[in-house]
Amino acid sequence: MSNDLYIYFSTIIFILLGGILAFFWFKRFETALFFFGLSPLVSTIFFQNVIETESISTEATIGTGGYLRAILLISLGIVGISKYFRNYSKFEGKIPLQFFFFGIFILFSFFSVYYSLDQRFSLIRVTLLFSVFGFLIGFYSWLQEDGNLKKALNTLFILVSIIVVVTVLSILVVPSRVWWWKADRLIGFWEHPNSFGAFCMLVYPILMWKYYNIKKSNKFIVLIPGLITILLHILSGSRTTLLTSFIGIVIWILLEKNWIKLFFSTIILGLTVVILIEFSPTSFTRQGDSKITDLSSREDIWTSALVFVKENPLLGYGYGVEGKIFQDESKLDLGTTFIERNVRQSMHNGYLSIIVGVGILGLLFWLLVLLYPLFQGFQMPYNTFKTYALVSMIMVLITNFVESALTGYSAATDIFFWISWVISGNILLGNNKLNSNYN
Repeated sequence: MSNDLYIYFSTIIFILLGGILAFFWFKRFETALFFFGLSPLVSTIFFQNVIETESISTEATIGTGGYLRAILLISLGIVGISKYFRNYSKFEGKIPLQFFFFGIFILFSFFSVYYSLDQRFSLIRVTLLFSVFGFLIGFYSWLQEDGNLKKALNTLFILVSIIVVVTVLSILVVPSRVWWWKADRLIGFWEHPNSFGAFCMLVYPILMWKYYNIKKSNKFIVLIPGLITILLHILSGSRTTLLTSFIGIVIWILLEKNWIKLFFSTIILGLTVVILIEFSPTSFTRQGDSKITDLSSREDIWTSALVFVKENPLLGYGYGVEGKIFQDESKLDLGTTFIERNVRQSMHNGYLSIIVGVGILGLLFWLLVLLYPLFQGFQMPYNTFKTYALVSMIMVLITNFVESALTGYSAATDIFFWISWVISGNILLGNNKLNSNYN
């Protein structure tokens, strides 16, 4: 068979299989949710955990994994939009106000492509963000059906449990892949220990929800993966997400208003923080004589980025361009820093990333998108669904101050935030069919 025929038939088979999978997602939308939660790993699974070179460092974003993730997100977006219009009559097209804010931000981001430093890259990122929007609006419409809210959380529980189990097995089978080459830190199948730590952080609210919604005799099903996740989290050495996880647990108990549990939990968590700081595990060790509370030179990135922000504060430099701004050497000498001059250079602050991309005006719309359901959610009576959503969102928003944890679609923090964001909006609208499922 000639090479052209091989490509031709492979393309046909790929399209057919994709069509079958998309049809299955449409009929069983919880499977689409499973793949949506899995989407960050689709690219990071291709990360080669060896001494870094330029070609390897870009593989997770623009190589094979990047293309597969883009295809996956676009497909899920199409399925989501189809689901929305299919269910349109069932809920009379009513959607939470947060979706309108999100739509405005996406339009603003599309406009930024016009003046972007990298128009192609900005267009790709905005298109994928729109695909996420399409999936989310379909997810929201699916949640209107009786029992699907609980089904969604159970799907997430299955997803994170599988990832935790596979990570443990991988430590024994392929340790060279799951231990970071730069330091004695666990990365799992992610591209960075902090990414794995962020995933662990997001596991806790899911496990807590499941703990409150499972028979007493079966609670070990939650406790065992919970204890394993804590150990894996410590091995990742992600200090920010560990501290944020403690904050999230305290917030959950605060919302529950169980003051005795809050008292003892706060003492236990406080002692844990002191022990980790005092005896600093190997995974917490950083280069040189840096302390456990050190920001790992993030302040250099923030200071350097602000130089460029001041040059164009209102509109920014194009959605998703990130470190592309540093290519202008006339404004700043980066010779003595570790900052890279490409789009992969993280700002290590998601809010700063948005300002760099779409300016202060874009940030205002972005904050409306993120904070509206959060503030409204605190006014709702306590239930484990609402609490799961609020705690997950708060933890990501806190982490976003020192990591690019919430800028669009690429990280696990992005994906799980949007899932919680939709669940929160669904509860805010007070759908009567779902009220019977709230605990």
